Amino acid sequence: MKKILFFTAGPDIVASSRTRVYQFLPYLEKAGFVCRIIPCESARSCWENLNDVKKSVFGRIASKIFMAAQVARVMFNAPRYDILFVQRVLVPVRVQKILAMLNRNVVFDFDDALFLNPDSRFVARLDSWIRMSRMVTLENDFTGGYASRFNSNILKVTGPIECNRYRPRESAGSAGRTVIGWIGSHGTARFVKPLEDTMRRLSARHKGLEIHLIGAPEGCLQVDGVAVKRWSLDTEVADLREFDIGIMPLSDDEWSKGKGGYKLLQYMSMGIAPVASAVGINNEIISDGLNGFLIKSDDEWYAKLSALIEDQDMRRSMGREARKTAVERYSYEAYTPVLAEKLERFA
Repeated sequence: MKKILFFTAGPDIVASSRTRVYQFLPYLEKAGFVCRIIPCESARSCWENLNDVKKSVFGRIASKIFMAAQVARVMFNAPRYDILFVQRVLVPVRVQKILAMLNRNVVFDFDDALFLNPDSRFVARLDSWIRMSRMVTLENDFTGGYASRFNSNILKVTGPIECNRYRPRESAGSAGRTVIGWIGSHGTARFVKPLEDTMRRLSARHKGLEIHLIGAPEGCLQVDGVAVKRWSLDTEVADLREFDIGIMPLSDDEWSKGKGGYKLLQYMSMGIAPVASAVGINNEIISDGLNGFLIKSDDEWYAKLSALIEDQDMRRSMGREARKTAVERYSYEAYTPVLAEKLERFA
């Protein structure tokens, strides 16, 4: 049995670590791998980052000490494993070289367009990992285009989504009530703000419309009928089941082109009709008009959301097609055989 040591950005409250590693484990173990995770950052530090809590001086020092200890643990354990899988941990280049000496089978995984960071030292660390890794796994063709400049062994893994966890609700929802929902973080809530006028118009036209924002800061959308909920891993599925329509607005820029579309896959896996900006990976995931709507203008946001609010049958049909797409193309069951074969090949 092949053994994999995962060095992750954080524990499972970190979305990228949860989806790119933690939720993969049962599937990889079933495929015959022995897996162990060492997170770089502590749960407390990650929670503070997620909720924009300013760290104290003591907190910053404690966080650095914790990360240094975790790097030491990885160094100690790396030679005992067949593969060292590094998930978005950008340690200094000299540390990377030591880890690569201790275990030559390094797989580096990253999501988002990290190479757009203005800090040249940050980007140098990213480039170094890409160069020295046996394989790079990432989210989409945009980030793949960058990584292919340094490494020819690229595996695109979009999402993935745990379709056994994110399942459609059994009931039809409340009569006379329609919920437009969004899930994300304080940092990504900025993409919702430009829809404020659209949501205000929709609220004025459609009685019983509610807007639920999970993980956004209070007051990010000044519209009647908005409910802001704190994100929690324990409650997110129940909160998502309130949605009738799920939205993923993005700005049309380089950073958005590097996004992985995970919230879109959450909606789709749960049979929620998705509406998303026609940017980046969204164009690949959604077949416009079949399993969701792709939006290119403010007028389209208003028109397509109005159509879905008014037509329950359309929402249900689109939700069924969305669920089918998620299961067949973006689930762990779909990706595990591909990833397992790659890992076996060089381990």
